[in-house]
Amino acid sequence: MNQTNLIKSGLTAPNRPVDPILGSTEKVISSTNSLYRLVSLSKEIKNGNTEIAAVKKVWEQSLQQLDSSNAVEVKERMIAALDTLQNQPTIYKIYISLLDKATTPEALAKCAKKFIKDIASLNTFALVKTTLGANGPTHIVGYSRFCTKSIFAARRDYVVKWTNWNEIHSSHLYETLTQNLPHGNQVPLFCVPKTAALDFDKQIHEMSDGTQIPLEQETTCHLKQSFLATAGENNSSSDTQIAFFEKINGTNLFEFVHTKYRDLDSSQKEILFEKIGQLTLLDLLLGNPDRLFRTKYNAKTNQYQFDIRVANLGNLMILWDQDSSDEDEDLFELYAIDNSIDSSLITNENQKAAYKQFLQNTLTSDGMESLADVIISFLRESLENKVPKTQSSRARTNRKVAVDNNKKVGRDPRQMVCNLFLQDLKDEDIAKPALIKGLCKMLETLSLSLPGFWESEQALNIKNYLKQSHPALLDAISERFEIFSKRG
Repeated sequence: MNQTNLIKSGLTAPNRPVDPILGSTEKVISSTNSLYRLVSLSKEIKNGNTEIAAVKKVWEQSLQQLDSSNAVEVKERMIAALDTLQNQPTIYKIYISLLDKATTPEALAKCAKKFIKDIASLNTFALVKTTLGANGPTHIVGYSRFCTKSIFAARRDYVVKWTNWNEIHSSHLYETLTQNLPHGNQVPLFCVPKTAALDFDKQIHEMSDGTQIPLEQETTCHLKQSFLATAGENNSSSDTQIAFFEKINGTNLFEFVHTKYRDLDSSQKEILFEKIGQLTLLDLLLGNPDRLFRTKYNAKTNQYQFDIRVANLGNLMILWDQDSSDEDEDLFELYAIDNSIDSSLITNENQKAAYKQFLQNTLTSDGMESLADVIISFLRESLENKVPKTQSSRARTNRKVAVDNNKKVGRDPRQMVCNLFLQDLKDEDIAKPALIKGLCKMLETLSLSLPGFWESEQALNIKNYLKQSHPALLDAISERFEIFSKRG
């Protein structure tokens, strides 16, 4: 496959392992095929199909007996076993196709191993589907994959989301800023999940470093049909963009304050609120009102203002090692997920200008205390008697009923933990000072460092990437960054 038109974003992310689906095009194709096979197999296993286990036993025996002298005989035996699955046409078609292509003993062995590993992966296979994608569903994928080269199973964990290029480009921008703005130690202020993407209309694959590779028509069709089949009947063939995200095995903020917050000591609480303040200020500058705050635009007055209502606390993930004894280790890792910048703040000239004025009025050293009060208002509104949007509709309904029932007798343990957080929001000595500290730190960082960074060689890669892929986003962000250039 030819690799042309390379575009590199120049991200300098921490050296952490990521799933192969975030790698090369060949890995994406292989991972997609594996996912499609596992989804098909899991449906039959759930339906009580016992013939699959019998086929697996025959194929395992065939693999042990296979050599260059009996390949034809072994293949016929494997086909005969697979014929018992013809009443499951999807599964039969998948593996008979693999067998038909196996013309050598080595290829036959590879085919047998693939089926055997697929069955083994079903023991840990999990596919969580939600309807929270921008253009369709979101799938959270997880399973173990056994490899003949190791006695240990490798974990496969990633997120597939039907989305749009705005979210993908915004994620690259977030990652660049969080990695390059100074933060006083070797740990980034926040982390952003690695992102890769497929565009079935443009026929390109974008890897996590921003490199774009053209796809052949046949490959594009195969990938699209595989994901459509995995997504189910509700998806339309008109959906053209899919993003792959690194799966973060943490706890979103909504769940954290309902389950783990009670275990924090005073210094840990201060760190958490400080980081929330820092991220809120960055979100505010970039124009992402889908995490810790909401804004609204008044067309009559041509002005922006905060809109106190439920925020999306599910878009902030927290990794916390409660058992860590390393005093120098950063206590929390905060992951900013679903990092879409509001499209109206990219393309609408009136709203861009109004928002820039809103930022100039808000992002002042004297305004940080008022901004801390705003954050507290959003947190309280989002937590008091609310059910997280990140849960399925059925789970939300069941949760709401459970909360209502427990409230009647005053014994909802989750609400009791959340009440500790809500109480700290009211306490003038806990949440507010830490939020102000975080806001002031980020304001100082942006004032002193952002203009220089944005004009430096370090920023050329992300600017060139956006110039070629999303020039309107580059222009909008550059205009907002001028707030700090003019102050300097």
